[in-house]
Amino acid sequence: MKKYLLSTIPVALLAVMPAKVDAAIFFDNVEQIRTMAPTGTDFNSGLVREYKQLSIFEADEMYDWIDAEHFAAKSIAAHNGRDVEPEALADWSLKDRYLPEMRDARGKLMAAFAKGGRDAAPAEAARAQAKFDCWVEQQEENWQW
Repeated sequence: MKKYLLSTIPVALLAVMPAKVDAAIFFDNVEQIRTMAPTGTDFNSGLVREYKQLSIFEADEMYDWIDAEHFAAKSIAAHNGRDVEPEALADWSLKDRYLPEMRDARGKLMAAFAKGGRDAAPAEAARAQAKFDCWVEQQEENWQW
């Protein structure tokens, strides 16, 4: 899934939108997931929950509306029964020094999924995927600890 970009919103406008109410005008996926209940397979239900939590944190605590909307879209996709994969590293602007460790981690995650991890431990698998995606997003920002 490509990183969600809002090309119709000027960057200057994003910088002055700290209030959740103002942001709701432009970021309807974030607002939609606030009341959305997890449904679907155990794994997809876990993804809905995990991405919802991540999206709301990015919106309300970090004021990172672009990434909040991206993770909200992933939550909605899981809610609608779509296959939602861990982030593709090539879709993000990551520093070269992070890539070997992150490729290795993604490879291990995908190997665990290929061996039935989504079915054997759905809540844990969903949490691992969302945490991996969070890690990718944080590494792209390259300033938060």
